[in-house]
Amino acid sequence: MKRCSSEIKKFIASLPPGQLFTTTQILLSSSNYSSRNTIDQALARLVKRGTLERLTSGIFVESQNRKTFYSNLEIIDMKSKNRDKTIEFRSYKDANSQQITALNRQSTRNDFCNIGSSTRFRYEEGYITTKRMSARKLQLASSDVGALILYLWQNGSDKTDVTEIAKNMASLSRIELEEFIGFTPCMPNWLLTKAKKAIGPKWQKIEWELQKRGTAIEH
Repeated sequence: MKRCSSEIKKFIASLPPGQLFTTTQILLSSSNYSSRNTIDQALARLVKRGTLERLTSGIFVESQNRKTFYSNLEIIDMKSKNRDKTIEFRSYKDANSQQITALNRQSTRNDFCNIGSSTRFRYEEGYITTKRMSARKLQLASSDVGALILYLWQNGSDKTDVTEIAKNMASLSRIELEEFIGFTPCMPNWLLTKAKKAIGPKWQKIEWELQKRGTAIEH
């Protein structure tokens, strides 16, 4: 046990001050191949002594160097197996009100989506939830315009007609329309067809300009 605690302290010393770490990281870094149970016991003892602080299941930080605040996104980053694929979940209402940004690390929101699996765990006074989402939808969830497309997509073909799409797109700027059209590969066919009708001739014009711009960059 003492040897395991020493290895944990050595691992912590190699981290930047205030850096979060997980039980799994300790397990992988152990040179004496300590069992998960031994590591859990050693971590629990260090928490009891005040050396470490347990923020949530499997996530720790050195008490004397901990930051005042760790955002939900930082916590879920550590929890997620696909850390680069984790992203804050956004609804169209959020995008419309412009209350948050796509990857706001100071956000107190607790709903996230990723390409891995759905999960829910306790953190501070509430729960953090991750929802499994396809790669295409996950890409859309990363921006305001993408959030609009995701909103229309989730409403379904029966509830989303050309008029509804045109109404939701009426306030988009030229740059936002370009982004909308740039998301074409992420859209289901039914939404793509209706969106083209909603935008009308302007779609082909913007699409042509984007293609021309892309060709100019390549050369």
